[in-house]
Amino acid sequence: MTWVRALALTRRGWASPLRRSEVYRDSAMKIRVEFQAYLDQYSPNGDNEFTYDAPEGSTIGDMLRKLQVPPELSAVLVVGKNAAEPGHVLAEGERITVIPPVAGG
Repeated sequence: MTWVRALALTRRGWASPLRRSEVYRDSAMKIRVEFQAYLDQYSPNGDNEFTYDAPEGSTIGDMLRKLQVPPELSAVLVVGKNAAEPGHVLAEGERITVIPPVAGG
């Protein structure tokens, strides 16, 4: 989340920035997301790949909760080509791949 410090107007003119008067505004980052296998049912557009608008400072876990993906279905998380944890803080332009558990024999 980005913030802008507002200056307090006093009788003598503009005062220095005050923490109390920080004004927050929403700003979203574009994240590419790929849900593999049957996870596309949690995609906002029904496709296995989509763009997600993430608020600054949000994590992969935040994104998965917002998309209502059960934690047990996100067995492997990949950012770019590297394994990641749900606590990974998202950055503009990242590509996140979510892989469900694999079963078989």
